[in-house]
Amino acid sequence: MASKKISIGIIQENPVVGDIKGNLELAKVAIKKLSIKNSPDIFLFTEMFITGYPPEDLILRDDLLNQAYDAVHELSHEKPESFIVIGYPKKEGNSIFNCAGVLRNNSIITEYKKQELPNYEVFDEKRYFHPGNSAGIFEVNGLRIALSVCEDIWHEKVINQAHESKANLILNLNASPFHLEKINERKKLISNQASKYSLPIVYANQVGGQDELVFDGTSMVMSELGTQVMQLAKFETDQKIAEFICEDGSNLKAINYEDIPEEDY
Repeated sequence: MASKKISIGIIQENPVVGDIKGNLELAKVAIKKLSIKNSPDIFLFTEMFITGYPPEDLILRDDLLNQAYDAVHELSHEKPESFIVIGYPKKEGNSIFNCAGVLRNNSIITEYKKQELPNYEVFDEKRYFHPGNSAGIFEVNGLRIALSVCEDIWHEKVINQAHESKANLILNLNASPFHLEKINERKKLISNQASKYSLPIVYANQVGGQDELVFDGTSMVMSELGTQVMQLAKFETDQKIAEFICEDGSNLKAINYEDIPEEDY
């Protein structure tokens, strides 16, 4: 059986709430930059990248929602031969969803709706969004890739859906704010989920700040064994390419390992 490979470009950027035109341009520039040497199979952005996060009451404006969806379609033309995974809002009827879309060949080929909506402390997503209820799966190079958004990764339901859908890898789009010990909490949680289901997890988080929230980035890759094999910068924009291989029908394994710094906060 021939081996299967996949590469994922993790894009850790600082989208600005409400600046759809600026965020679209930010995405285009990031794709061009990451494509200079070796273009990855997948370009992975973060949660609600097109509108910025958290958009709060801006999300109730139909003009913003329409502009955001138009921007997503425009981005689908940027590199049609590749897969672009990015977060944005979408309205269906009277319901608004927090979506992760897969763009390819000038269109949206897969759309996943965030299922676990946080509604505690600084979060009030249930005020704006309706939850999705099904897995989002797409195929790249014969491998099945599952989508998830932020809070989803903390819940067994969503990870189990990916496992039952025979996914080889999970992508997790985030806008996860920082607090003391948050980085270690994330690492432990993602490690446990990856090892329990023998599924690598690619976790992409944004940087920057909005209102009282500070986003630290610290995007990471966790192997199918629950071992962290890659980490992006803290509190800075960054890009890295993660590579995986599947040989003889085995689990998908990370190729490029890094030395991971110990966390002190």
